[in-house]
Amino acid sequence: MQLTIKTKLLALTITSLVFVASVSVTGFWAIASGERTTSEVAATGSAIQNHIEAGVYNDLTRADVSAVFSAKGDEQQNKVEEFEQHGKLLQDRIAKARGFAANASSRTMLDEEIELAEQYMKAGRTLTDAIVHSPKAATAALAPYLQLYKDLQGK
Repeated sequence: MQLTIKTKLLALTITSLVFVASVSVTGFWAIASGERTTSEVAATGSAIQNHIEAGVYNDLTRADVSAVFSAKGDEQQNKVEEFEQHGKLLQDRIAKARGFAANASSRTMLDEEIELAEQYMKAGRTLTDAIVHSPKAATAALAPYLQLYKDLQGK
């Protein structure tokens, strides 16, 4: 049985088409998985960046409270306002990090951190209010505030 040239060309064409189709499918799959991985890496990077910034704002809130202790008059009120501003930025950065979190365990940990930041800010407000209005009561409010600061810094 002899194959004609026409039959051989048809077989080569079919083989070539199968080869091109398989390479195309493989390429499409590689590009799609690369795109998915790239978006996950970008989201993780954004979450890490926001979380690092949250640590900076946490430190700034602590510095603001220390300044409220030592300042008087208008400067003291300015430091209280800075504490509030830095606290809002702290909470915002943790919330943004949570929004970018890629997996459920990270989101759960950041949910706990959001709750802790809220408690920390509430304790900070209590402390700064006590410093401004009744300095003798500030001593009692200092220990819970510092403990929440350490807990939040540890997270």
